[in-house]
This record gives sequence, structure tokens and C-alpha cells, in this order.
Amino acid sequence: MKKIALSSLIGAALLASTAQAEITANVALATDYMFRGISQTDNSAAISGGFDYGYEGFYAGVWASNVDENFYPGANVEIDTYLGWGGTSNDLSYDVGFLRYNYPSVKDSDTNTNEWYGSLGYDFGVASVKGGVAFSDDFFGTGNSGYYSLGVDVPIGDYAIAVGYGHQDMDNSKSYDHYSFGVSGEIVSLGWDLTWHDSDKDAHKAAGKDNLSDGRVVFTVSKSL
Repeated sequence: MKKIALSSLIGAALLASTAQAEITANVALATDYMFRGISQTDNSAAISGGFDYGYEGFYAGVWASNVDENFYPGANVEIDTYLGWGGTSNDLSYDVGFLRYNYPSVKDSDTNTNEWYGSLGYDFGVASVKGGVAFSDDFFGTGNSGYYSLGVDVPIGDYAIAVGYGHQDMDNSKSYDHYSFGVSGEIVSLGWDLTWHDSDKDAHKAAGKDNLSDGRVVFTVSKSL
């Protein structure tokens, strides 16, 4: 269960929609690495970063973060690679692509996962709405999966309020819902984000660890280069 959120991919797609080829980079430091309502770092800090290449709507990129080896036995880093196509038409945004979650130090190949995704969004001015879907035929060794998300972003001056809902559907009946509510902004050229995450199911525990899907607040500082 990994990270590149569909909203991040849409951002890469919009950068790629310019006529000139563009390479961008990003780095972030967070108090936790949350993916679809579950901590990937056992409630500990995460540092992440990546590179994106875009040209006329097409884009490709790589992103990496530290992860907790107790959650994925033997893993200490996650490396995501992806490619897709997206852009905007008037106030409508769109994005489709392919994402692979990679764990180089894990011997079990079932942990590495392929996922196809797509999303549509619309900017109403006072708020923007985005819906997304993602599918995998073997989601981290659990079989077929579908992920469905809906988000609303509301700009308020120099800040933005974001409300999100997601449903992770899996063959092994461990399906669950998760929710988020956050505020973000920028200060001295750094992006910041303060978001509350929670899940409706206490099904994700590492041995001897706290529940990885308990509600929590995550603070993130990021920089685009």
C-alpha cells in the first residue's frame, strides 16, 4: 500500500501539459507516511522525494520514501515509478496512467505491485472536486483490488482546505474506508500541509505495534525544485 496519491500525479500531468519538455523535482519531510489511511512508517517520520519529466501532457517519474521494515518484512525503502497522460480543458482536468510500487530489498516478489489509475476533476471556482479510481490484479499479494476516491479542495485566501474520502476494496474481505481533512499553504517558498487521517477498520497492526490505521494528524513540509 503505497504512496503516490492521485492528486500528486494530476499535478505532474498539469506540469506536463506545457508545450516545452520539463523536468521537476520535489522533496518532503513528514511526521508520518500515510497511504490510504495506513501508516507506512509505524507512526515515525518519513523523508521522500522524486523527479518528474513531462511533455505535451505525457509524463513519467520516480518517487521514493523510507518505510517500516516491520510492515513489509525486510523493506526499508519504497520506490515508485509511473507514467501517464493528463491535462486540462477549460475547468475540467483529467489523468490516466500506470504506477508500480517497488521494494528493492524485499525477496517476496508479491510485494511489488502494479496499479492502473484514472481521475476526473472540475474547478467550480469556489471549490474544485476530483474523483479517482485505481485497479490492480494482485494488490501486494492479496488478489484483485479497486480503490475509489473523492476529494474537495476549497481555496481560502493564501490557504487551501482539503476534504477526502477513499474506499479500498480487496478480494480478501479486508476492505475499508478512510477519511482526511487538512489545510495547506506556503511560507518562505516552502509548502506545508497539516492533515488529519482516520480509517473505519482496525485491521492493520504490525506485531507488537500500535494500530497503523488509527486516527492521527500528519504535518508535512515540502519543496518543489
